[in-house]
Amino acid sequence: MNGEATKYIGIRGLVSSVFILSVITNILMFSGPVFMLQIYDRVLTARSEETLVVLIILVAMLYGFFWIIDYSRSRILARVGARIENNHSQKFFSSYLYTVSRGRERPQANLQDLMSIRRAFSSQVVLSLFDLPWAPLFILAIYVFHPVLGYAALSSIILLAVVAIINQILTSKKRSRSATLSRDSERLLHEAAHNADYLWAQGMAKALTDRWRKVNDEALNSAVVSNDLSGVFSSFSKAARLLLQSIILGIGAWLVLRNEMTPGAMIAGSIMLGRALSPIEQTISQWETIQRFRQGLRSINELEADSPSSKEDPSKIPAPTPHLAVRSLTIKFPSREEPHLNQITFDVQSGEALGVVGPSASGKTTLARALVGLIPPSLGEVRIGNATLNQYDPIRRGNFIGYLPQEPKLFSASISENIARMESSFDIDDVVGAAKLASVHEDILRLPDGYDTLLGESGFHLSGGQKQRIALARALYRDPIFLILDEPNSALDSDGAANLNKVIIELKRRGRAIVVMTHRPSALGPCDRLLVLKGGRAIAYGDRDDIIEKTMKNSKNVRMAM
Repeated sequence: MNGEATKYIGIRGLVSSVFILSVITNILMFSGPVFMLQIYDRVLTARSEETLVVLIILVAMLYGFFWIIDYSRSRILARVGARIENNHSQKFFSSYLYTVSRGRERPQANLQDLMSIRRAFSSQVVLSLFDLPWAPLFILAIYVFHPVLGYAALSSIILLAVVAIINQILTSKKRSRSATLSRDSERLLHEAAHNADYLWAQGMAKALTDRWRKVNDEALNSAVVSNDLSGVFSSFSKAARLLLQSIILGIGAWLVLRNEMTPGAMIAGSIMLGRALSPIEQTISQWETIQRFRQGLRSINELEADSPSSKEDPSKIPAPTPHLAVRSLTIKFPSREEPHLNQITFDVQSGEALGVVGPSASGKTTLARALVGLIPPSLGEVRIGNATLNQYDPIRRGNFIGYLPQEPKLFSASISENIARMESSFDIDDVVGAAKLASVHEDILRLPDGYDTLLGESGFHLSGGQKQRIALARALYRDPIFLILDEPNSALDSDGAANLNKVIIELKRRGRAIVVMTHRPSALGPCDRLLVLKGGRAIAYGDRDDIIEKTMKNSKNVRMAM
């Protein structure tokens, strides 16, 4: 039995325990009505103090037992929620990263959706759902006292059930809209904070603040309207329960006056109706929690369904040979009629470097993302060795490919952890080796804590060139077979560019396959062949010197781009 199945068997066992405890809890809830029945029909009639004392001791013991059982099931449900969140958290995080990495709109699911599941299990509403099926048992007990009282109690249940259904119909869309607007507000705030320095430098801070406030005001107004509407039903259900209990008490009094019922049964029936109505009222008052729970499940299921981990793992095929083959690669996005890349074909053999050049928006970055598996081909294929990219698990595939994006990102961690691709355990010799190859080792040693220097918002701030070389070291970590470098010298000075060329030459000597996207002629020196892109099409491909001589000297657009 695999670990995933064991996790869910454990959850089912806990839920089964809660069900059993709920059976005991609801049986114990008869203690109060039976106690009142005995008080009115036996103690007061017989005027027996001994019986009263025994009844008080017995009901105290039963309610003490009820307290222990009810507390136990609350604790168990809280742990069920925590276990569900724990079981899904890693998959959720990887699914979220995967979806964002595909270049799509940021997914609607976020950490709040995952937390809403745990919060629901920690609230009283889930306990109410476990108690809800026992309402018919209390109605049946009331019916035993008198059929008229039973029918009245049944009508009360139906009334509150109708209120719950109307509440769902009228508030579900408003809750969903409020949640969407809140996410939009949160996303805009995150984007503004991420680019705060640029916003202030360009005088955009006020405009973004006004835009965020408008979106946030819409979210708040939507939430207030939704809460107001939900509050109407919640308050009505409370008032209705109290009124219905009083009506049942009045009907019982009428039946007592007609000598069709005892005073004890009258009081016990009112108490039992309150117990039957309580789970329904609790469900209505906590409807927002239920909706958030359902929305959280829906969002997370949609997100995880698109994750590679939700599909069958690819076969463990052998590591690829250093041969990159691209055949008729076409990339087309729904937002644009024309393909971003159209029928691109080339090969990079072991020990070769291909330079990809072209003006802005020619498709260089799109090609780089396709070569590392971030964008699936619309048509054609990308092969490493003899296998297509999707035949390798994304995590395993990343061990074969070193990727330096156009805008490299470093994480809030030490330099060594950043180079080691955030692995929890790594060999420092591998980290230092990659740093030396990227010609950034000496720069790191000059930092306050060397390889242990912390980066990020609260850590040390590096220059653009230092960030790019550390990101290059991360791409070189553990000597990958393929290197995809997107504008690797954009933030480098002349010395840095010269060191980059030495890196490419060394990688060629090791038999690696390298692709370099660049605007700068200085990066083309180590390249064996060139691919010239324009408008997503290959307008030239071949030996570097031939391309430079025959095409680049006569192409104004390409020359200006370089």
